[in-house]
This record gives sequence, structure tokens and C-alpha cells, in this order.
Amino acid sequence: MNTNMQNVLDNSATSLIGQNVTLLDSSGNMVQGTVSGIVYYANTPAVQVNGQNYPLSDIQNVGNVTSTTTGS
Repeated sequence: MNTNMQNVLDNSATSLIGQNVTLLDSSGNMVQGTVSGIVYYANTPAVQVNGQNYPLSDIQNVGNVTSTTTGS
């Protein structure tokens, strides 16, 4: 079962290459950028965005995000 879970993580991470993502970094700041690659640390895939590595769990959104405002 562990191998199957690793395969799911690998496939999920690989499909993110080239995608625009929004991440929440360890300082609580939102980071936006394009996934340029996948790296592994602690046997877990992570995405590389803007030259930094982020665990998959930091991803908040995938795709272009447009802000909307409501007016009165």
C-alpha cells in the first residue's frame, strides 16, 4: 500500500509542472508562481516555484486566480 500511495503522490506532483499555483509559505505569506520542477526530500515530492521548494501540502490553489470584489 505504501508503494501505491507513493505512486499517487508522484503522479500528482508531475502533473503540476507548468501549472500556476498559489502557495502558503512557512511564514504564512501567499506565493504565486509556475511550477518549474519536482524535487524530493524526506522521500516526499515537492514542487519548485520561483526557485524555492515547497511541499505539496503548501499548495492552496492550482490555476489562474482572479480576485473578485463585490460592490454596493
